[in-house]
Amino acid sequence: MAITEPSAHVKSDKGLQANSLGLVGNIVIGLASVAPAYSLAATLGFVVVAVGEKAPSMFALAFIPMLLVAFAYRELSRDTPDCGTTLYACVWYFRGSLFESARNLFMRGIFPLLGALAMTWAFVRSAVDMIKPDYGYTAYGSIGGVFVVGVGMLALGVPLMLLCFAFGTKRFFRGETLTPETEVKVPDIF
Repeated sequence: MAITEPSAHVKSDKGLQANSLGLVGNIVIGLASVAPAYSLAATLGFVVVAVGEKAPSMFALAFIPMLLVAFAYRELSRDTPDCGTTLYACVWYFRGSLFESARNLFMRGIFPLLGALAMTWAFVRSAVDMIKPDYGYTAYGSIGGVFVVGVGMLALGVPLMLLCFAFGTKRFFRGETLTPETEVKVPDIF
């Protein structure tokens, strides 16, 4: 079966509209795309040093919350494509349909909530560890350098988001670039 690409000059009203993402939007998407792989690569050595031969089981254990996140996003994207929300918001968004079936209860309620609680616990636990000045090789007074960098990146994200909103395309934030009618080009096999 041959797959043919449409010619470049064919106009379509489906999918991401031309010029809907500018430089800042593309940079944000690019950074978000490589962040998980970079985080894994950057921490692999430290994990092996900390837990030794238990490292594979630690990564397998860390996969569980990510699997619960994937379940939640699959449910959200079925109902509202391009929803871009958090796990807590997933439970809140589907609160009216949680008890319609056992599947809804688990896939829209319990799994996302467990994932959210696990990720929140990991975030808080990491912050408590990283704020100690002896965590890592740098410290700023009595605060660990890793904590300063982590909180700094979180704090930098808010102004970047506001800049994208202020100077980027408003069509994206109004939900005009991807709508429920937009054709999904990747099949849902699950």
